[in-house]
Amino acid sequence: SVCGSYFVAESSGRLADELASRVAAAGDGRKFRVALSGGSAARMLMDAVPRLADPPNCEHWEIYLVDERCVPTDHPSSNYKAIQQIAQVLPLRENQFFPSKDQIDLALEHSCARLANEYNQLLSDFVPTGSKRFDMVVLGVGEDGHTASIFPNHHPPEDTRAVSHIQQSPKPPADRVSLTMPAINAARSVLVVASGTGKKSVLHKTLCTKDPLVPIAQVAPSSGEVTFLMDQPAAPEECLRGQHFVWFGSRGALAKKYSWRMLLQLHRKGSMKNALVHAVGSDAVAKGTSFVSQLATEKDACPAKEEEAGRAHAMRLDSNGDGVVDAVEFEAEAEEFPQAYDLNADGVLDLDEMARRSCGVAIGRFLGRMSYSQLTRTKDPDEIRSQYHKLGATMDGMVAELHGHDSFWKSPRHLFYLSVPPSAYVATIKMVTEVVLGPRPWADGTTFLIEKPFGFDLADVKDRQTKYQEAGLEEEDIWRLDHYLGKQGVRNLLEFRSLNPGWSSQWSGEFVERIEVVVQEEEDVEDRVDYYGETGAVRDMMVNHLMAVLASAGMSLANDPVDAGIKRARFVGELEPVRREDLVVAQYDGYQDQLAAHHELNPTARKCQHAAMAPTAALATLRSKDPHWAGTEFVVAHGKATDSRQAYTKVLFKDKSEISFHIQGGPVEEYVAIKIPNTSPRPVSYTHLRAHETPEHLVCRLLLEKKKTNKYNQM
Repeated sequence: SVCGSYFVAESSGRLADELASRVAAAGDGRKFRVALSGGSAARMLMDAVPRLADPPNCEHWEIYLVDERCVPTDHPSSNYKAIQQIAQVLPLRENQFFPSKDQIDLALEHSCARLANEYNQLLSDFVPTGSKRFDMVVLGVGEDGHTASIFPNHHPPEDTRAVSHIQQSPKPPADRVSLTMPAINAARSVLVVASGTGKKSVLHKTLCTKDPLVPIAQVAPSSGEVTFLMDQPAAPEECLRGQHFVWFGSRGALAKKYSWRMLLQLHRKGSMKNALVHAVGSDAVAKGTSFVSQLATEKDACPAKEEEAGRAHAMRLDSNGDGVVDAVEFEAEAEEFPQAYDLNADGVLDLDEMARRSCGVAIGRFLGRMSYSQLTRTKDPDEIRSQYHKLGATMDGMVAELHGHDSFWKSPRHLFYLSVPPSAYVATIKMVTEVVLGPRPWADGTTFLIEKPFGFDLADVKDRQTKYQEAGLEEEDIWRLDHYLGKQGVRNLLEFRSLNPGWSSQWSGEFVERIEVVVQEEEDVEDRVDYYGETGAVRDMMVNHLMAVLASAGMSLANDPVDAGIKRARFVGELEPVRREDLVVAQYDGYQDQLAAHHELNPTARKCQHAAMAPTAALATLRSKDPHWAGTEFVVAHGKATDSRQAYTKVLFKDKSEISFHIQGGPVEEYVAIKIPNTSPRPVSYTHLRAHETPEHLVCRLLLEKKKTNKYNQM
């Protein structure tokens, strides 16, 4: 995916000024190796450089060709001719351009392949074969998504060199030479310049849908950054509009386990470069800011790719090949030597220290786009309103500071994520619509994301829906989240059924004795006892997560995601009401003490009348009225504070065959497990890949279960 940032100018002239300003600032007075494209990028520099208030000192610049058409340098199509004209507006000597005019013309007297080979020799010290790299690469982009001379469906063979010979280019002339993608992605900085409505479609594919078949979408510097410079007509508004992500409950259990890590991963991938994150909690601002910053850092584990990039970066800077980067070598970064990462204080950065620095820079950028606001548990309506006003002011202040002149932040989207107890949904939405958003019309894409449970019973769900409407929400403004449906184990269940018709043909009451959906968790509910007192195990897990997974196992195969939703609902609608004798509820030892301690420490916390009776474990046996499932039992079970962590769906056939779909916890890598008695052979078709590979494939292994006894009191 494309990583980096973007700049949108009001006009092509303003775009040219921005390009010239960035190139001049990066190279002023320094040793500066820059690769330039011909075409519109070169023309913009020619036009805008004379308008610079302070022209750069370019005495030590080296200017390289991104690509060249294999024509003489005096030909109108020559990129060298276009780029060399920059010497008319900057004091550049002919020996600062590479390859030189004579090198190009003499090589082309033989062949284009000769030019490619000689350019490779010229760049032999550059990545990927050497340690040098470009300080900056300036790229254009065609309406078909080509950049340099790398075209869609006409990619050169995998080339480990810096320059490739392009033959049979879809645009004349057919013969060209071009920097390869590895050489481009080794640069410290890449600027992609695009102007005009003709570029909007391909930029949408690049920035919005991240189409991997579009060459420009493959620009992703391993230890640098790509910046897209666009004018207003070229910019794809759909994915560049600013967005506020306002997160109520940013310190909850799910946030601590997963959500902060997910946000960091999205930030690294470039999917949040136009988003600001606003964490909201009950702590004072200083304490809350420190906590969420620490939580974000702790939840970050530098991915292998980033560590690899950091090490590769260090090797490129290590010009004397001694295995470490000293302050002199680091000077090429045009920044202060980062003493904070010199962990052993020996005056150099080793490979591990460079990897940590790379990770630290990514975290710092993420935290620079995050705020924290306090919402206390006060019951004073004026104080509540004042706190929401402060939240809105914080959001507006960050926009002014970071995106003050960005047209895409004039009407930003808002995503309000309510990871709070369900009893707080209505009050939170009411305050947001009255104080933060104000009366309609709101910006397109304004959304409220709520988690399960969506109500305590059907009457409560309907009452909440009425109150949401009274607060100004329409149905399309509300997203209801069940993150269990996104788990790989659930997707594997559906994938297995579609890939194995021999099993799917027996997916019915005639052959299936029982389907189990079980989720056991070792954690208790001490840090969320106020929420759990409202919901208990049944409302927290069984009627949403577990029923959604059970419906995925029991529904007929779907054609698409919309069809899947319809068929899940149809399956659940056919289930008979649960009889009391088919329901077991229990509570672990210590829950009552945790509940009492919570209210003693938080006297103003919400109190639920039935909190002491909330079950922390439950098991229900269900049956279906659908003749297709006649004779099959459906079992859903969940428990907190158990002696193991595992979640699975198990299908038990009447001939004693079993299929288990691992969801989380339990034995590592056992995502799909099959037990087949010798007396009942079955055909099995699956793709045998390890679990860390793509989620569309399955891992089939024998599941060996451990049975333990948990200490619980039945209710």
